[in-house]
Amino acid sequence: MADKLGTNVKLFRAADAPERALAGEAVAILGYGNLGRTAALNLRDSGAKVRIGNQEDQYAERARAEGFEVVPLRVASADDIVFVLLPDEVIPAAFEHKIAPALRSGSAIAFGSGYSLAFDLIHPPESVDVLLVAPRMAGISARTRYLTGEGFWGCVGVGGLERACSSANVGSGRGSRHAARWGYRNESRGRGGP
Repeated sequence: MADKLGTNVKLFRAADAPERALAGEAVAILGYGNLGRTAALNLRDSGAKVRIGNQEDQYAERARAEGFEVVPLRVASADDIVFVLLPDEVIPAAFEHKIAPALRSGSAIAFGSGYSLAFDLIHPPESVDVLLVAPRMAGISARTRYLTGEGFWGCVGVGGLERACSSANVGSGRGSRHAARWGYRNESRGRGGP
């Protein structure tokens, strides 16, 4: 399928993700705000082992109240798959000082927005898979659609597509919606989309 710019867009369906693809993977969600909370709840409800990386604040308190283990960003960043769902404006400093030093070779780092990558604000090490798993709606809507089994559209891309596709489909509730493969530059600049 071609988008408005004439570039090819590959669509992934739930069936494209291997069953239990995240089984045995330790998943960290960095940030428990709008999108982080939704991703954590959806992934946990789908059977993934999830913990939260967050500073000590009201978001950490809410995560604990909702049954999650909460650890510092640096600790969580050593997990197998690390979802960076922090506000775009804090990602560069957090990445440099807390996230990047803890990433392990062979792990994956996923972003809910391609902004920091598209504008070269961060540079993940080559030894990790870099993923884009970006729902095309607000966190509360993504959670509601997960709970009703409708699923939702998302963008996946950059690298490590099996992990990205699996994460997107598990996180969207394996509903009737799809994930589209777009680059982080297109996602962050609003180009293309269903």
